[in-house]
Amino acid sequence: MATYEYQKDKLQHRNSLHLTRKVWHVAGGLTILSIYNVAGIQRAEAAIILLTISLIVFMADFARLKFPNFNKLALGLLSPFMREEEKNSFSGMPFYALGTGLSFLFFSEKIAILSILFLTFSDPISSLVGVTMGKNKILPNKSFEGSMAGAFVCFFISFAGLS
Repeated sequence: MATYEYQKDKLQHRNSLHLTRKVWHVAGGLTILSIYNVAGIQRAEAAIILLTISLIVFMADFARLKFPNFNKLALGLLSPFMREEEKNSFSGMPFYALGTGLSFLFFSEKIAILSILFLTFSDPISSLVGVTMGKNKILPNKSFEGSMAGAFVCFFISFAGLS
């Protein structure tokens, strides 16, 4: 039986390139949209499913933070996707599901899909550009260069979606 031992050097910091997390981020959004399109579920059903997933992952994160052995197991399994900063706090996963679920709940299908595409592509590209080329900080972990890259991606997605 394999044991999952958390190793401090496995988790990366917010200011690292962390390509595995970026791929996970894009894959998550594309999976959500693919299932939504292929399964032919209604917008309200997608919202309920995603909000339920968010609640389950919030509860798992809460349990992870409450029980050190469960945290070690989770960190061992999910270390390629988690940040050092998430070791003792909620991960980004429940917020990702919450955001996509709320998009389907409160907005029209077109706006919800556009929002999820923004999240899917703009966030990781902003981070990639910010970490590799960001010189002009506008907030502690945000750069002008990364923000502009994200804005460009959102503009491109919007333009492509309108044509």
